[in-house]
Amino acid sequence: YLVPMVDARRMEVYTQIFDIDGKAVSDVVAEVVTEESFMQWRSQGRFVIFGNGAKKCADVLTDAIVENVVPSARGIVRLAEEAFNAGKFEDLAYFEPFYLKDFIVIPSKKKLL
Repeated sequence: YLVPMVDARRMEVYTQIFDIDGKAVSDVVAEVVTEESFMQWRSQGRFVIFGNGAKKCADVLTDAIVENVVPSARGIVRLAEEAFNAGKFEDLAYFEPFYLKDFIVIPSKKKLL
């Protein structure tokens, strides 16, 4: 399985799991990585993690293969070109971006005055 990981601070990553053909086999999730994380897929064979969140998970996911590959925005060019050629455009007035988690405001505990 191929598992890109984006660092989300502390031991949390944003990730999605793909099979060897690049087909998504899980939803996009925010995962607090523990020794039990991804066990369903790790027990089935090779589990390759990469991205800027993978290195911090290597000590916890000891059976994972860590690749030093950091995805780039350049990878989106092909997808954007395909959408453009197909005439698929977003109506920016009604477009709602996908934020994985809700934004929660927490009042500061610091005394500013």
